[in-house]
Amino acid sequence: MAPARQKKTAKIVEPPSSSEAEYGQSQPDASQSQSQQSQEIPADTLKKFLDKTKQQNVKRRQKREKEIETSRKQALQEVQKKIEACHQEHEEKLRALRQPQIQRLRELLQEKQDVEKQLDQCYATIDQSYSITSEQFQAAVTDKIENSSD
Repeated sequence: MAPARQKKTAKIVEPPSSSEAEYGQSQPDASQSQSQQSQEIPADTLKKFLDKTKQQNVKRRQKREKEIETSRKQALQEVQKKIEACHQEHEEKLRALRQPQIQRLRELLQEKQDVEKQLDQCYATIDQSYSITSEQFQAAVTDKIENSSD
């Protein structure tokens, strides 16, 4: 297993306060000053770097979110197209399955109309026969009454 790396941390150097500058407090010697200056990063430069890094991270995150949203929309559109295709295929199959039933229903409706016409004709014949029979019966009764009165 590889040894763990240690991160180097940069020291934040703040400009000396006015009181330190006036009184000349804690002035390091020249050799320490040169080594510290090479390792120290000014606070404003570090702040600018951190701000820039934050902005880059925000932009990357926004870009990634936009890519995710785009891919999600594309996936939804593909699923929607597949659903519509399945629905259309189902409708066509259902229509094909119902076609013989619809044809049979039309035949039965035509047969029903024919039977109703026949019934109407039969009722008309019965009514006509009843009327004729009634007239004949009245004529017979009238003749019988006339014959018996004579």
